[in-house]
Amino acid sequence: MVLIVLYHVLNFGWLVAIGYYVFGALLCLTIVFFPLGLSMFTIGKWHFSPFKNRLIGRKKLKELTKAETEEKEKKWWDALVPIANVLWAILFGWWLVAVQAIAAVGSCVGIVTIPMGIAQFRTIGTLFAPFGVTIITEDEYKELKLQSSKIVSEARQNT
Repeated sequence: MVLIVLYHVLNFGWLVAIGYYVFGALLCLTIVFFPLGLSMFTIGKWHFSPFKNRLIGRKKLKELTKAETEEKEKKWWDALVPIANVLWAILFGWWLVAVQAIAAVGSCVGIVTIPMGIAQFRTIGTLFAPFGVTIITEDEYKELKLQSSKIVSEARQNT
């Protein structure tokens, strides 16, 4: 909780989160970029509590949960995710990543703000390719990693 307060006070995390929401709303107004706007809302939500939540790709989440993908679970827009990520990276991603990297390096200068800089570095991959990303809590992530490692170790013992 202390890190979150420091993040919002020292790094203006609340301002960054609101910025993503405003940018997302502007993208949604264009209708063409509506999906891009929704992705900005996800990143904005993460910025409100960066130490309690983790941005994770849906593909990675399925790997961790060992979820079987059935044909009926696949959506028609799943094939468009890589195309949308490339368009995003060309139009918006490169400069968002540059700004976030500068802010992260700046945060790592002070000893107290190093955890905030690390949290900002964790968002860089998502800013470059925000489609197919979801938010889970750190506790859920740790539990999924533990379950995944148990499944892998059991599989190795059976072979």
